[in-house]
Amino acid sequence: MRTSARQPKEVRLRVAKYFGAVCICGILLSYMLHGFVYPHRSSQDGGKKAPLTDPDDSYTIVISTYHRDVELTKNIEHWLSCPRVHQVQVVWHNPERQVIPRLKDMENEYTVYSNNKEIILRKLVIRHQVTNLLTNRFRVPTGGFDTQAVFNVDDDLVIDCGLMAAGFENWKRLGKDSMVGFEPRYIEDWSKGYSSTYPCRNCAYSVLWPTKGAFLHKSFYSLYFSSTYETIRRKVDEYTTGEDMLMVYVHFNSYFSQRHESPRTLCIQPGPNYQRTFYESSNRIGFFERLWYSTYVAPIQNGFKMGGFALNKRTASHRPEIMGLIKELSTQLTPSMLVPPKTNTFFFVHDQNGNGKEYNDVCDRPMLKEKLICSRNDDSLYTVYVIMKKDILVFFLLVAGIISVNALQRYRSQAVYRRTV
Repeated sequence: MRTSARQPKEVRLRVAKYFGAVCICGILLSYMLHGFVYPHRSSQDGGKKAPLTDPDDSYTIVISTYHRDVELTKNIEHWLSCPRVHQVQVVWHNPERQVIPRLKDMENEYTVYSNNKEIILRKLVIRHQVTNLLTNRFRVPTGGFDTQAVFNVDDDLVIDCGLMAAGFENWKRLGKDSMVGFEPRYIEDWSKGYSSTYPCRNCAYSVLWPTKGAFLHKSFYSLYFSSTYETIRRKVDEYTTGEDMLMVYVHFNSYFSQRHESPRTLCIQPGPNYQRTFYESSNRIGFFERLWYSTYVAPIQNGFKMGGFALNKRTASHRPEIMGLIKELSTQLTPSMLVPPKTNTFFFVHDQNGNGKEYNDVCDRPMLKEKLICSRNDDSLYTVYVIMKKDILVFFLLVAGIISVNALQRYRSQAVYRRTV
């Protein structure tokens, strides 16, 4: 009788022990997989099969990177899998840190040779900078760009190949002086800041952020380093922020000075089967920091949702100063550009080939307005708190593990007490 009475308790002890072990193993497994699971990948083949492209009908991708090794290597494979990508150039901003071996291996893997073993093209080029300056991401490399179109992007952003195809085709259609991108902003006045939610509430925008993915002609990269913008460039490098706003003004000012009208900009919007995904930096962010002050962006259907501090203290304090300098320069050169003109034209992608249609009345079409990439963004421009689904899972696994351990200790203490009695 005593054995049969003891048996359920022993079973409960065993269940609690195994359940706790499973929870702890689940937590460890989630962190082992963290940074190695790639949820979104193109259907195109990458690797050594990356084809040669005609420079006149393709584009160069420039990736700005700093201490995001895991994300960078995964994203390079994605970018090289997209058709009509002539070359991927990685701007390695840290001069004191050697390029990781995996990137060097990839650089060799993606080199195209002739039958005589001569190098035809390096599909992947690592540009190790000798100075850690943010403006280096727009610097023209030695030998220049092979293609007319250059696409600049951060190392934590992935854009579907279908969206890239739509962006490139529209850039060619609008002309080399246009800017076609994916990240709209509204600037009421250069001294009053900007808004990321206005474009979605009012279906209109005034600028596109070139660092979040935008097609520009290579000539603007040379103009970026002209003496006209030297004062602002120095501030950008000093504060390590604002390089995107300066490129926006370089684009506007150079075009307006020649044609006395604002340049054409076009925002590409995802269709129902596309995603633009930001990846968190697994190299620098701890669990509790990710849990409470998430500094990355969670992928959601038909777009993305911004997370964490969109602008930290340094950025929030210095970007207004840089915008003020742009306003001063605009007052001298192009007073009519003090208030960037608004546009309400969006291009929505409909299929995997990048085909779609322009719309000027998105706010009158509720189904389209719901698909705007920032339609689910928080009202706050600077601070949005997001707890990732993965962090929630890890959190509950941790709690379950703690509960199981406590239950195990309680049952053991009760068993010891009954034996002594």
